[in-house]
Amino acid sequence: MTKRLKWVDKQHQVYALIDPRDNAIRYIGISDDTQYRFYQHLQCIGVGKREKQWIKELRRSGLRPVLRILETIDSRSTACERERYWIQEMLHRGSPLLNDIGVITTYPQHDFTPKLSKVRELRIKAALNVSRLSQLSDVSRPTIEKMENDEPVRADLASAVCRVLSERLGYEVTIEDAKIKVL
Repeated sequence: MTKRLKWVDKQHQVYALIDPRDNAIRYIGISDDTQYRFYQHLQCIGVGKREKQWIKELRRSGLRPVLRILETIDSRSTACERERYWIQEMLHRGSPLLNDIGVITTYPQHDFTPKLSKVRELRIKAALNVSRLSQLSDVSRPTIEKMENDEPVRADLASAVCRVLSERLGYEVTIEDAKIKVL
């Protein structure tokens, strides 16, 4: 398994999410893994209320946001500065941004990526939503949600979820790897 680089060691991209109906830029962000972050946006993970409403509105029309890379930057601190620049520039141009952070005030210098439980991170990496993981593992949605909220569950249910994650990811995922608490 390859070692994941720290956020500060990677290239960062400033990206825009564009409304396909009118080509308006609706969101500006940064990430060291833009494709994964785009997937999170599409799943409404780590997004604000207004952005979530917009994405759901697009889905109802059979659409999704368009991802456009604005810049690639080697330094995390420069990437944060450039993200602020692009937010302010797009607001100045009249873009109807939905960003909750950075639009009115500037960021302190830290990571705003939501901290996901390990089991949720693995589920997302395996490209599964909770319903599909529930079907494949024969474990109820509420039980999977307990796992993702770091609440203890029965060991046999945790094992069933790890089996499905292992199959989908192509490597063994143990209860310990997924950091699932068991009763």
